[in-house]
Amino acid sequence: KLVSQSGQVLAGPVDITATSPNVTFTDTIEYPVGTSVMTLKGRLGTDYATDDTVAASTTPDSNWTTVKGVNTNQTISLSTAVFTGNTMTVKAGALRVSTSPTPIAQTVVAGINGYNFANFTLDATASGEDVRLNSVQVEFNFGTANSNDDLTSCQIFDGATALNTGTNVVNGANADTTADDKTFTFDTSLTIPKGTVKTLALKCNIAKGGSGTTYTLEIPGDADDMIPTGVTSGSTITETYDDTTGQAITLATGGSLAIALDSQSPSIALANANTTGVTLSAYRFTATNEAVKVTQIGLMLGGTASNTPQDVTKVTLWDGSTLLGEAIFTSDTATATFATGFTVPKDSDKVLTIKGDIATIGVSDPARPGHLIRVEIDPNAADASGDATRGIGQDSGNTIYSTGSPAASAGVRIFKAVPILAKVALSSTKLTNTTLPLYRFSVTAPSTGSVGLYKFTYNISTSTGGALTYSITSLQVRGYLDSAFSQTAYSNGGLLNSGSVGDAGGVTNDGTNLYSVRFDPTTAGTVEAIQVPAGTTRYFELIGTVANMGATTTYTANVRLEGDAAYTAGACTSCDTPGDTYTGAPLAATTGGMNYTFATTAANVDADATHDDFIWAGNATTTSGIATYDFMNGFQIPGLPPTNTTAEALSS
Repeated sequence: KLVSQSGQVLAGPVDITATSPNVTFTDTIEYPVGTSVMTLKGRLGTDYATDDTVAASTTPDSNWTTVKGVNTNQTISLSTAVFTGNTMTVKAGALRVSTSPTPIAQTVVAGINGYNFANFTLDATASGEDVRLNSVQVEFNFGTANSNDDLTSCQIFDGATALNTGTNVVNGANADTTADDKTFTFDTSLTIPKGTVKTLALKCNIAKGGSGTTYTLEIPGDADDMIPTGVTSGSTITETYDDTTGQAITLATGGSLAIALDSQSPSIALANANTTGVTLSAYRFTATNEAVKVTQIGLMLGGTASNTPQDVTKVTLWDGSTLLGEAIFTSDTATATFATGFTVPKDSDKVLTIKGDIATIGVSDPARPGHLIRVEIDPNAADASGDATRGIGQDSGNTIYSTGSPAASAGVRIFKAVPILAKVALSSTKLTNTTLPLYRFSVTAPSTGSVGLYKFTYNISTSTGGALTYSITSLQVRGYLDSAFSQTAYSNGGLLNSGSVGDAGGVTNDGTNLYSVRFDPTTAGTVEAIQVPAGTTRYFELIGTVANMGATTTYTANVRLEGDAAYTAGACTSCDTPGDTYTGAPLAATTGGMNYTFATTAANVDADATHDDFIWAGNATTTSGIATYDFMNGFQIPGLPPTNTTAEALSS
């Protein structure tokens, strides 16, 4: 038949046969002025097979007759060209069926409602017409004997729409280990449009208490598993099956919750007193078999750390940027409870971060300089005790207690004020026979307090280019207020050492290429700790006199500031009371009601020949004298590497 643009039948219908493939319409058709579009339509007979082709053509000059103008009645000449439509390829109805590899094989907790046991893929991309489906037969395979009420309310879903409801819902299965076929009859026919793929989900409720049973649900590919038909033709479609099986789903009575120190947990660091939100540790929670909503966590102060409840005013627990809860230590243990919970996904993990608010350090303040604060998940609370780390299984509803003994965290060592170092580039790295800057850096004291500086150590390595008379002498360190190194910060023009190499209060050659500077800014021959006031930055410059360089030889000097790779040898890591010893001298002493732990005198730090390159004080008692127990070496200072800083390379 010929059909107009509006869908009106203009001519036909007329049948054709294999022996008479031409079709002649005898209807009179009137075309209005302008352009008209006709569509030739026909129904294919059952003799056509997939991949047969059909193409229609017409030659207006010879195939169209009695073509006249409506008003003039004059005969109109038509084109002699052959007009051929596109070749149409015949496709019969088709449907390919498979069981999806997802969800993957796994263990789930009994008691879940609407658990997705299997997904079925219905592929009509090769079909010549839409496909209609009224039911699906599913094979329930059991690895072990089960109760016939373990699985109930089984339904097949197309997206969020259940295809079988009411009396069509499937319940129960045989209580044995054999396969059991269940037919899912749809409330209304399901249509899979040609050229598309539809995925159906099979979901069931799982009764509580089941354990050990393994289910494999699939469409096995039997002839009676489904009877698809073509929506247009009404013909039965012979579906094809991919050789796939369902994934094994095993039931468990409940989930579990394991805790371990996470790789994100920070390395040991120095922290300022009277600061909040200092990251102390991070723990990875792993939930198995079901999601677990953690509602309570048992905490403890690290057993080998030199901390007391007075060192930290409060700890907070975080899920990323979300505050979960907080706890206050009145003893070595504490418990944090969560109002909203910390949900760990099934068979996955989540990181919880512990942060601390550090107490103040001072004569009458509670925290102690040098104490190591470690706040950790308490492994002794991983049981059914009242302060246990616990959660609620989101499928089973069971209370789940944590397992595992997490590794110790690194923690933070606290001082009233911790310096921050930064290398400052020289304005020129040209070596000439004169007195010139060799190295520059800055020291910044935090707002929490001032910082005392007792000793710097420089590594100066030179290349003489064969001229052995080349030398760098008269080393001096000067301190400035500004980054332009123009405003002196200390007396005597900012000069911090009273003499050169070998002089008292001057520079000591500690070995090959190593030069230590102890400070005597008044040139009185008395070494003291110079100060960087709270919230300020001081700039330090090493100066040397270069001499005896020839005009034709290249001379170089590489200058570095030395760091410390470990705490001072023999330092106590667990002492909390006066009387503990440090190489014969007290590590802890009572001064004005304070206990000083781990930090010691400047001389004690300086006595360690290996780890004494940078010596400083946090000034726990306003400005600490060099004999007070408030000094540390350069280990862990921000900006000071454990070996040395990047070299300042100078050349002639």
